[in-house]
Amino acid sequence: MTGVSLFPFAEYWWFYEAFTLFILGTLALDLGIFHRRAHKISAREAITWSEFGLFWLSSSLVFFTLTARGSSPSIRA
Repeated sequence: MTGVSLFPFAEYWWFYEAFTLFILGTLALDLGIFHRRAHKISAREAITWSEFGLFWLSSSLVFFTLTARGSSPSIRA
């Protein structure tokens, strides 16, 4: 594969920087705001966070399905 680059860093350095800042900002928000003090987690809180995670997982699968449709013979619906 000569000359083929799937995601060249030189052209998309800004994307890598923005993504890194987003991840660090999200981590700081999570550790600094949402989990400021330690506490015993109740069943209701655990279920709420699990539902939140399932929402993001299902959203990503829907996005993948919509964007990948037709790009591969094995994915076509």
